[in-house]
Amino acid sequence: MSSSAELSQPIVFDPAKHLPLLPAFVHLHKICIESPPHPILTFLPPFPLEKISKVESWWQHRFSEVKAGTRQIIFVMLQPKEGEKVQVAGVCMLSTPICETGPHRGFVEKFMVDPEFRGRGVGTGIMRATEKVAEEMGAWLLMLDTDVGSSAEGIYRRMGYIECGRIPEYDVWSQTGN
Repeated sequence: MSSSAELSQPIVFDPAKHLPLLPAFVHLHKICIESPPHPILTFLPPFPLEKISKVESWWQHRFSEVKAGTRQIIFVMLQPKEGEKVQVAGVCMLSTPICETGPHRGFVEKFMVDPEFRGRGVGTGIMRATEKVAEEMGAWLLMLDTDVGSSAEGIYRRMGYIECGRIPEYDVWSQTGN
């Protein structure tokens, strides 16, 4: 599909327009987990229908957080030609919880790029757009976590993010169950 469609610029998710993209976000989430290097992204494979339903519910909750004003979702999609299926090429979330003692903080979450589009600047573009949204919201201190050795780790480092530490056994890795 990607050969006949063009990538969009980063888009800030608008519930009034983008709720129908739920299946495309779910597909991106699934394909990122199933593809090397198998990042830790909330769910473990395999993805039978019951698990897909859980992933859909998870995304619907994120969409409701956007409506509530505590989360932003920035994404890039393919501009499909007529009759083609919509595809989300990458996404990043910015969580800005209500916190009187830390209104300047934001949390970068679920940064994912479809393996088909890695190495093409999609991730860097999404992160730059996420930083811009954070700045507009007054969140100048961004925090995140990522897998050691992931593509995201390299992007964060190139963009000037500073590693603050490593937490052993923080998550269960999909390939070993440990």
